[in-house]
Amino acid sequence: MKSRILWVGLLLLITLRVRAYAQDQTPAGDSGRGVVSLPDKPWGVQLDLPGFIITSSEMKPDGRRYLLANNHMSGVIVSVTLEEMAPGRSGMSCKEIMSSRVANTPENMALYAVTGEEMKNIRIWQTGDKTFLEYFVPKITAPGQKPIEVDQQNRFLCMKRDNVFVDLHVSKPHFQPGDQKLFDPIFDSVQFHEGLTRTAMDYFLAGTSYYTQNEFKRAIPFYAQALALEQQDRKLDKKFWYVLVDNLGMAYGLTGDLDMARKTFEYGIQTDPDYPMFYYEMADYFGEKGDSPNAIAYLQKAYDRRANFIAGEKFPDPRDDDSFKKLLKNPEFKRFVYSLVEAPAQTRHP
Repeated sequence: MKSRILWVGLLLLITLRVRAYAQDQTPAGDSGRGVVSLPDKPWGVQLDLPGFIITSSEMKPDGRRYLLANNHMSGVIVSVTLEEMAPGRSGMSCKEIMSSRVANTPENMALYAVTGEEMKNIRIWQTGDKTFLEYFVPKITAPGQKPIEVDQQNRFLCMKRDNVFVDLHVSKPHFQPGDQKLFDPIFDSVQFHEGLTRTAMDYFLAGTSYYTQNEFKRAIPFYAQALALEQQDRKLDKKFWYVLVDNLGMAYGLTGDLDMARKTFEYGIQTDPDYPMFYYEMADYFGEKGDSPNAIAYLQKAYDRRANFIAGEKFPDPRDDDSFKKLLKNPEFKRFVYSLVEAPAQTRHP
């Protein structure tokens, strides 16, 4: 199974990076109000961004939720990041986190040496449950280069809720004293938005963010929730549905739950009996069990349906699949596998 992870990961990353599936996100250019959230939380962070254009709205591969927006008229840039706190940082306060950003630590000094960033007028303060950091960057001096005047004002807001770190960053180059009025309304509008409704795509994106990092155990509950919603009402595009079922079954198998892996692929076959990868995964299951006859039978079924692969897929090479490592010592199984691999390819895409 392990040798087959990359094709689904690459397929998803390529597709998801060009499609902004943020069901709870209202484009700022439409209403001026946006909500950013993590898919396993019933709340999000709401802020007003009139005149802004959202240029990025995505789940990062490491599970962070990220939004980037620009106002081309004013030159103000806004980014929002929601991130579950790592175990080593979960006990830190927002004030400690903000202080660590501007502290003269070896890590920060090394970063400044590369970026050439010069911070002035550093200020940290708190208002209620919100912690703010502000500083001014008059110029940037990259190694071996002449200084570049940027006059960039930066203000950060930190909030914590349910072990989630909320980070809002607003910046503007060529900042003038009167530009303060451009910052204040954005920060004043920030509030928590309750009662968000989740879709299968939301859970699918969350599961994929963990799956592509080989965090299979953490991916399972998100994928399982997405599949449960799809069983009630199919909404996902077919290729996403294929990958959802395939990834969920793979995640079960790679975490040792072969029974749930088998049930997942059997469900895939019952629902769409023409898709070859579900049969291939069943062959994987029987390969792990050391069942040569059933592994051969399902590999044959997968091969017979090879014309139904979706674009970007191809028939996997069983010789490189860890699930068949032991069975390849069986002469009959080895002959069968080599007969498949060496057969003429006749793959078409619907």
